[in-house]
Amino acid sequence: MSTSLYPFTLTHDALDVRTGLRTVRERMEGGGAARMLGHLWDVFDVLAEDIAIDAAWAAGLADFVTTQPNVIIATTASVHPSVVLDASAGPIVIDHDVVIEPFVVINGPVAIGRGSIIRSFATLRGLVVIGPVCKVGGEIECSVIHGYSNKQHEGFLGHSYIGEWCNLGAGTTTSDLKNTYGSIRITIDGTSVDTGRMFLGTLMGDHTKTAIGTTLSTGTVIGACCNIAVSGFPATSLPSFTWLTDRGAEVYQVDKAIDVARTVMQRRGMAFTPAHEAQFRQIFAQLHA
Repeated sequence: MSTSLYPFTLTHDALDVRTGLRTVRERMEGGGAARMLGHLWDVFDVLAEDIAIDAAWAAGLADFVTTQPNVIIATTASVHPSVVLDASAGPIVIDHDVVIEPFVVINGPVAIGRGSIIRSFATLRGLVVIGPVCKVGGEIECSVIHGYSNKQHEGFLGHSYIGEWCNLGAGTTTSDLKNTYGSIRITIDGTSVDTGRMFLGTLMGDHTKTAIGTTLSTGTVIGACCNIAVSGFPATSLPSFTWLTDRGAEVYQVDKAIDVARTVMQRRGMAFTPAHEAQFRQIFAQLHA
């Protein structure tokens, strides 16, 4: 299993990383070039280029319209007249069946995937990618939220990569800059890595959830299937299947995690397959053999 794009590659192939309206795999299948990333945080360096590529691709399709320079919107999307779409710094591309509620401000480059909902008063401050069927609110900057994940409420998300089927509770906020303005170190599989970056928020695996008011430190890395419900800052490195409260960290038992994931996916009309279950059990066994 690749760890270079951890924690995304716990549950996905590296080609399924999302760098715009489309994943790397989807862009290659359309005849585009392969995108090689050394680490997951390298995504933030290519968002502007890949959003622009996807905007140009969408502009050539019959079911997208260019409503103003650099703003490309699918014909089935719904954008309230009060929404501010500022594409002066980069394109904005909005996929099919997206709903953007009143008084949202979007500063490009931004790509919003099919079926997602942007809640009223949200601010997307550029270099933002929202995957399909997400519900998003609050303030977001230079971040990727993969498909079927929710961040519906207030709270800042910056320089972060959020996996699929995640839920960020109301008020969840990430720090993406150290008070010293120094280079950010993260821990992956017990190894400390200097990212060489001044800005880096949270890297979060699939099916992870945070409680209301959660605060995440600069350079936090969280595995898959974690639950965070702690009053202070959690540790900056949490392995998969961690249940964290003020009582401490406990193991989130795999059978319970499977039951919850099955329920969550069924609510969106998606099946939790035997392949998903085998994947969960494999990850759990590697940690708790």
